Amino acid sequence: MPVTDFCAEDALEARQRNPREAVEMARAVLRTTEDRAEWSIAERAIGLALREMHDFSGAARHLRRSIRIASDASLPRLSALAQMSLAWVLAYTGKQKQALKALDDAMPELTGADAVAALMQRGVVFHYLTRYDDAQRDYTAAIAGARRVGDQLVERAP
Repeated sequence: MPVTDFCAEDALEARQRNPREAVEMARAVLRTTEDRAEWSIAERAIGLALREMHDFSGAARHLRRSIRIASDASLPRLSALAQMSLAWVLAYTGKQKQALKALDDAMPELTGADAVAALMQRGVVFHYLTRYDDAQRDYTAAIAGARRVGDQLVERAP
């Protein structure tokens, strides 16, 4: 597949299906464009693909790079999405308080299905911290939000 036939979003979508290919696609995007939004998305795709491969330190490094690129380019939604992805890595690796901070920093920039996913994710982090009332509050709000925006994937999440 020639480099010009895909974009960073394609790498992001490939991260679970074929994480190694997603990394290569994202690296090709980084080599062939100067678009900072594409760079941020490509770095996020690499981070999420590395997460799939259980390389959590590599994932965190690329997700932080995505946040920095988006922040420097005044792209608050992309920064917030990368913060949300970083929060997952932090929570999974036992850094729940850092994960909560990343989510709290991201949430003001998120709307719609993105905000719903962040609420659900924050509920999981509260659950890990045994803050069950907070977890229940966020789960309930996330389910209500999912119904409002028609996001059945979040609504059905365990």
